Amino acid sequence: MNFRSCKSCAHFFNKIKCLTRSKTVKHKYTTFCFSSAVATKLSCDGRRKIQEPDASKLTREYLIHSSSISTAENAVTLLTQTALALQHADSEYKEALLALVFLLELKLTILGNSQEEARLWDLVLEGRSLVASSKKKRDDLEMLFSRCQALVNNAAEISYMTGADIIGNSVGDRLNKLEMVITEERLKSEQAEKRLQETEIKSINAEGKYAEEHADELEIERQKVVQILTASNSEEELKGQETEGRESREPDITDILDNASDNLTDNAAEEI
Repeated sequence: MNFRSCKSCAHFFNKIKCLTRSKTVKHKYTTFCFSSAVATKLSCDGRRKIQEPDASKLTREYLIHSSSISTAENAVTLLTQTALALQHADSEYKEALLALVFLLELKLTILGNSQEEARLWDLVLEGRSLVASSKKKRDDLEMLFSRCQALVNNAAEISYMTGADIIGNSVGDRLNKLEMVITEERLKSEQAEKRLQETEIKSINAEGKYAEEHADELEIERQKVVQILTASNSEEELKGQETEGRESREPDITDILDNASDNLTDNAAEEI
């Protein structure tokens, strides 16, 4: 039954309202309201009382179980991020290999054109440098990934030992999937390496064959290059000799001042 719906209670509250309008009982009503507020606050504080922790969650077994789960989750996160970085590095390495293959194949089409060969050779050197740096980055991440694999395996074993079988199974599944992805990407880069080796062998054979067939032309080109280099060296030597001659012919300002000082001293001595 609703407390305020009772007629007697309604009559009681009406009396209280009338009492509050009287000046004589104003102080008493204020005291009554204050007491009611204090009682209400105390009842609310009682409801907000801090609950005591569950004793079952403070045992050594529970803490070890929770720690093993957290460790497995963190190990999987580290493994996942390392695998993504390794996949990206392997992809960059593969692209650098294929770019170098393209340059070597293009070089075979311009044999005999010394200017184009020189310009393309600079790109080939840059491509080889990029391949070396990409391979080093990939190898470093592969080493890190192997350490992460060992860490995840240990975390999964600890999870099984502490009774966290579900997290142990999920960790094992995640590890297997990431290993499959890395293996597929590694196979692609190995195919690119094999293609680069075949292209380099093909390039060496083609250049050797071209050198045999055009030995006279290459010798003429070589002599022209030697003459150009010799002429440039001779010009530099002549410029150097002319510079030295001008320096030797030009009087030194220090010597001029010394000679002038000596002449003034001799003239002063003769006058005396």
